[in-house]
Parts: sequence; structure tokens; C-alpha cells
Amino acid sequence: DLERKSSRWRRAASEQAARVARAESRFKNLEAQRAEHLVRVEQMKRQAIEQNDVADETRMVVGDLRAQLDFVTWTSQTQSKCWQALNVVLGLICGWLFWHMAGGVNML
Repeated sequence: DLERKSSRWRRAASEQAARVARAESRFKNLEAQRAEHLVRVEQMKRQAIEQNDVADETRMVVGDLRAQLDFVTWTSQTQSKCWQALNVVLGLICGWLFWHMAGGVNML
């Protein structure tokens, strides 16, 4: 009877030692995963900062390009109005010249 009990205790101790070994192995694996995750978190933080910087730079470039486009648009509109005004003035001058050349003054 004592031998049976002793055998059971040895078997239980052996099983318990195996459980401890498995638990220690699992713990080591979890620690390694935790370390990997911490490294990945730091990498993602750096990547997020870099992407945020790129986004800021892009917004600045877009702002500059919009300002340039606004200036070009304004310049184009101003030039167009000047050409229109010049056409009116030239039309009046040409009309006046033709009227004088055709003897419009003598017709009155």
C-alpha cells in the first residue's frame, strides 16, 4: 500500500514538474511576444510621426500651390479685362479715324 501511494506521489510530482516546465515555456513565449509587440509599437509610433510630418508638408505645398493658382487666376482675369478695355478704345479710335478719313467731318 505504501509503495502504491509512493508511486502515485512520484507520478503526481512528475506530472506537476511537466506542468511547471510547460508553464515556464509558455511564460517565456509570452515574454518574447510582449517584447516584439513593444518594438512594433515603437516602430508604429515613429511611422505615425513620419506620416504626420509628410501630411503637414503636403498641406503646406498644397497651400502654396493654391496661393499661386489664385494669383495666376487674378492676373489672368486682370489681363483679360485690360485686353477688353483696349479693344473698346482701339475700336473707338479706328471708328473715329475711318470717320475722319471718309470725310465724315465734311459731311456735316
